[in-house]
Amino acid sequence: LPESHGVERYETWKQDFAEEDSSEMFVVWGLTPGDTGDHNNPELVTDLLADLDWDPSSREAQRWLLDFCNATASDPAAPRATDIGCPLRDMDDWLVDSAAAGQPRCGGASRLPVPPDAFHPCVEEYLSSEDRYSWYMGMRTYRGRLVALVASYKVVINFDSSYEQVRDTVDEWEGWMDTQNKGAPDGVRGGFFTSARVHW
Repeated sequence: LPESHGVERYETWKQDFAEEDSSEMFVVWGLTPGDTGDHNNPELVTDLLADLDWDPSSREAQRWLLDFCNATASDPAAPRATDIGCPLRDMDDWLVDSAAAGQPRCGGASRLPVPPDAFHPCVEEYLSSEDRYSWYMGMRTYRGRLVALVASYKVVINFDSSYEQVRDTVDEWEGWMDTQNKGAPDGVRGGFFTSARVHW
């Protein structure tokens, strides 16, 4: 068949997918996992379901979320993953860098945690600086409050991984998230993981 034929192009695409050796796993706070869409019509998507207990503003919650990112990327008991995106750590770095440059932000804060009443305004200030895009940055605000937070990790599964490999990865993440949520402070106990590679 000619190279432009769909079957030949599929073979090329399949090889491209097979060359990938990892994919992204997302850990989400502020939402509740669920599907309100029509299960028989994939064009009708689900509504986002808010976690009404989500409140990351306490100093303990801010510290715990920062620690979660570091532990998930380095703790031997954590799933095998590489940290590629931790929004609160990025915000903490921004605070540290701003203070070091003599331009303190968020009422003079030099790093996280900030006082609870300053947390949500500080997130807004962070996202509005340097043309950051909240969804791309893993943070979503609504009416001046952080309503969703997403950390991302590279995991070693791909589209042609065996069912056993995918199941093992899901089991690792379920165990890790159960343990982490049990030890989390009030307001941040509802984290869950998701990935396009494990949704089925």
